[in-house]
Amino acid sequence: MKKLRFAAVGAVAALTLAACGSAPDDGGSSASPAASGSSDFLACMVSDAGGIDDRSFNASAYKGVQDAVAEFGIQEKFLESKSQTDYAPNINALVNDDCGIIVTVGFLMEDATKEGAQQNPDEKFAIVDAASDPEIDNMKGLLFNTAQSSFMAGYLAAGMSQTGKVATFGGLAIPSVTAFMDGYWEGVQYYNEQNGANVEVLGWDQNKPDAGSMAGTRPRASSWRRTSSSRVRTSSSRSPGRWVSVPRRKPSRPVRPTSSGSTATATSPLRSTRTCS
Repeated sequence: MKKLRFAAVGAVAALTLAACGSAPDDGGSSASPAASGSSDFLACMVSDAGGIDDRSFNASAYKGVQDAVAEFGIQEKFLESKSQTDYAPNINALVNDDCGIIVTVGFLMEDATKEGAQQNPDEKFAIVDAASDPEIDNMKGLLFNTAQSSFMAGYLAAGMSQTGKVATFGGLAIPSVTAFMDGYWEGVQYYNEQNGANVEVLGWDQNKPDAGSMAGTRPRASSWRRTSSSRVRTSSSRSPGRWVSVPRRKPSRPVRPTSSGSTATATSPLRSTRTCS
């Protein structure tokens, strides 16, 4: 049993799946029913306010929990945050449930997670998109080289553009977003270098980050949900043959220019970069 518990902790803490999990049936800050597993290990998760249906790091984290349930026969419990004021109460509620590990998702939860870890040294914590700095013995930060995927998206977009222009915009000017935009920009530069091209990137220049195009201004949950701002940026970037990449943080819902004619339809995925025509 001890070996199984350690394996379960490792499996749940990995959470690097590219696939997207489906949302639980119940919304709000309510718990999903515990799976009927063969182990009494309880893996717990608190989502960011972006929502479990974001098609990215909240959904992927929950998919990791579900996979651990299927593979190891453990149990799971999930709480969805509707706002930043839910973070600490959700974490404290799971501490009281005797979880084997509590996984929180998103850098906005860093302070609440650190506080929970420091106040409960016997509980194991992991947080996606934030580092454990300074190091806390019972908290593991999960960070990834996210610029790699957007680098490939930038290279592909540059190769597909018929106008010699591509575009990108972000949710907020914070490292976890600008890293995606850096990767996209670098991918375009590499395409130019390899193909003798001169494709221009609109919305971001790695050498001039202050001039980057952002939908929000402050690190709060509502900034990820500004669909109208996303639509304006998508529409202003579009033209026949121009490709748009949207490295944003919000639930992935269609952002469609309202003008008729050839459009650049884009979705706004949290933690993933997509190129759209």
